[in-house]
Amino acid sequence: MQTCPARFMTGRARSFYEPAFTVLARRKRERDMGRRAKHVYIDADDIAMLEKRVDELAVNAAVRIVKNDGEVVEGVVSVTPTVQVFLDPDDREGMNGVVRLIDRERPDWDGLIWLGDIRDVRHLDSVRTGTSKA
Repeated sequence: MQTCPARFMTGRARSFYEPAFTVLARRKRERDMGRRAKHVYIDADDIAMLEKRVDELAVNAAVRIVKNDGEVVEGVVSVTPTVQVFLDPDDREGMNGVVRLIDRERPDWDGLIWLGDIRDVRHLDSVRTGTSKA
């Protein structure tokens, strides 16, 4: 597949066959996730739950994540997530975080999942808590 030599904010080369609106939508999603969250957490127990998720999601770990809505997502953790300050739709400040998953067999796919949306994490390999942190 041919790729366009120009790189966008994501640093990835864009395929000539990838529609421009897809690139723009991905950029907007990444920008919005940088400061806005549909839900933020302020309770100490909820923030501790977010931090527990960070410990479970070591970089390079192959995981199966079950979201609160029942959706199951599998991939490899590309960057260790962090708990950060976000604003909710009502501009209230609180904590949340995002984990980015990649799939080596589908290089054009990545999954961004809010830590607060995760119900369960299952490891599909031997990379565990505290190992291979970036």
